[in-house]
Amino acid sequence: MDKDIKVCKKCVLNSSFPGISFSEEGVCNHCNSPRKEKEKVEMIREDTEAKFLELIKKLKQDRKDTGYDCLLAFSGGKDSTYTLNLLKNKYGLEILTYTFDNGFLSNQAKDNIKNISEKLGVDNIIFEPRIDLLGQMFINAIKNENMYSQAALMRASAVCTTCINFIRYHLLKVCIEKDIPMMIFGWAPGQIDQRSVIMQPNKRFLQKAQEVFTNAHQTVLASHMDKYLLTAKAYDSEDISIPYFVNPLMFNEYDFDKVQKTILELGWKYPDNTDASSTNCLLNTLGNYVHEKRYGYNPYSEEISELIREGKLTREEGLDKLNKQTNRQVLEACLTKLGIKEDDIC
Repeated sequence: MDKDIKVCKKCVLNSSFPGISFSEEGVCNHCNSPRKEKEKVEMIREDTEAKFLELIKKLKQDRKDTGYDCLLAFSGGKDSTYTLNLLKNKYGLEILTYTFDNGFLSNQAKDNIKNISEKLGVDNIIFEPRIDLLGQMFINAIKNENMYSQAALMRASAVCTTCINFIRYHLLKVCIEKDIPMMIFGWAPGQIDQRSVIMQPNKRFLQKAQEVFTNAHQTVLASHMDKYLLTAKAYDSEDISIPYFVNPLMFNEYDFDKVQKTILELGWKYPDNTDASSTNCLLNTLGNYVHEKRYGYNPYSEEISELIREGKLTREEGLDKLNKQTNRQVLEACLTKLGIKEDDIC
């Protein structure tokens, strides 16, 4: 790391992180900000889970058929696998799992998807869009550093942000077409804002947000919109009902040892070729590499720092995760598959 880069003495955020400042003791403003007492955090978690249980009850009462209760974005990684287990065995939901294969899922992630789906007795759809289209979108995100706002990139690289947005708006289309009332994600604490735990977004807000995304990739998506995402005509229809967006890990205890023990008992296995921050996607390595070269900090540093502040990771463990990021063999394989060179991107 550059000798001029300063790292917080309590977490792993460094001086390149947007909006950061340090005290005389070398502690960042995020660590020095007042934190909710543990009892209050637990109360918020319990209240949020109660709202989720009420939502499940309401949706089951309102529905006249016996279709799916929810659609889960299932990547085969540890967090979406743990989320699936919660939905099935804690909440007793009828689940359709949906895997968006971006062309860079590890073979072990694919095996985990198949094996866990069979183990838990859930339906799974694997959708693999054309790699030439996705690849061009990823290249655009890598090369155009002004594609996304600084705020959008604080928790994810431009590559991951591209994939996340495509998945979100594509799954929204699938949910509406299949009349599924809840769309579930496996975001862990530190990955999303607390206000996004349970919500039913405004239709026009979603449409505008989707337009921002599609405009950024207009040259690629222009003639393919109808296949992948909701059209303006669909958004204008009075017949569509926007599903609830829910992130169950935000109101369930997230203890790494417990998560790991649970999914390993289900037969889940760690990939041997992903980086320290991903248990499913090889492209994460390239996205993080470019982000760190361009902006000076790892996009997972905020999530890791939050886990440190909550006592779920030690600072040493957090630093170790960041120092294990780049697998050169995987990085070069991603560059080759996309048809670009390292000199072209940094």
